[in-house]
Amino acid sequence: MTKNGRERADPLAMGAGRFGATYINPYRVFNESDERLDRMFANQRHIGITTAIVQWTAHIYEDGSASTTYPAGPSTGFGAFDTVLPRLLDSAARHEVDVWLGLAVRPDVFDKPDTMDSDAVFENDARVDHLLATDLLDQFAGRFVGWYLPSEPGFQSVVDPRVQAKQTAFLSTVTSGLKSIAPELPIMISPCVPRAIEGGRSGVWFIERLIPMMNGAGVDVWNLQDGFCMTAWTPAENLEMLRAGTAAAERAGATAWATLYTPGPGDDGRFDFPSLAENLEVVREAGLPLTTWTFDSALNPDPSVPDAEARAEMWHAYLEHLGATRDGVTGKA
Repeated sequence: MTKNGRERADPLAMGAGRFGATYINPYRVFNESDERLDRMFANQRHIGITTAIVQWTAHIYEDGSASTTYPAGPSTGFGAFDTVLPRLLDSAARHEVDVWLGLAVRPDVFDKPDTMDSDAVFENDARVDHLLATDLLDQFAGRFVGWYLPSEPGFQSVVDPRVQAKQTAFLSTVTSGLKSIAPELPIMISPCVPRAIEGGRSGVWFIERLIPMMNGAGVDVWNLQDGFCMTAWTPAENLEMLRAGTAAAERAGATAWATLYTPGPGDDGRFDFPSLAENLEVVREAGLPLTTWTFDSALNPDPSVPDAEARAEMWHAYLEHLGATRDGVTGKA
């Protein structure tokens, strides 16, 4: 049970080749009305999405300062990016959606040459994460079910053992701090497996080289991202990667989930539904909880959002795939 008395969603129930979770990017929803947030969560629930992962709650800038998506406590010294987080949590609670809270994001921290192995950057970011997590617990304890680490291990994280060791130490520092203040909350991260393409490598190659980080980072859930627009590798290659990742996570005492990258109109391209259907079958065979990246960008049928017609088209294709009906869809503007 969660602290508010509601039964927590069973992640294993999301492993039937259908989306059970979605990422939420604060950049996409920070200026949304409460009514539109409610429609978003209602439509997610209609297709079985009972878990939302807020990708980050604070943004770290090049000078090391941070701004938040909620009114941070004065003692943190953080600025304010926006105040969308409390409204997201309220709407999620109204629709009985479990929420994982992302910590501080520094874009491409594990990929940019000046940050990917910088002791000074890692020390500052670990400090910000600790202050942020403590403040989030003070304000929102009982309203979320886990932590999400926005730093995405990628090709640069695994190709150089020295870099991987530094990044693993950074993650271990963060996860140790989180466990010390909230031992009951699991911690998730989402390695960007397709970065292996940059080196002409396979997903299994990536997983094999990620193992030292999986063993040392202290992460509980490895949410494995598949290929860009589901075209990086064949479905069979994605299945091989997911099975290798599941085995490696289990050996590390952790759990594997899967993410299908589902870009929408206005992003970096639209996925075609046949590709999605093939990869849904892959995840069903792998038996993993499945996350979409992201519902709002690709499957939201709300007619008041940008490119609504194209998104609704994918929504209806997904409903047809599930054998579902439109009953209960709250797309009214």
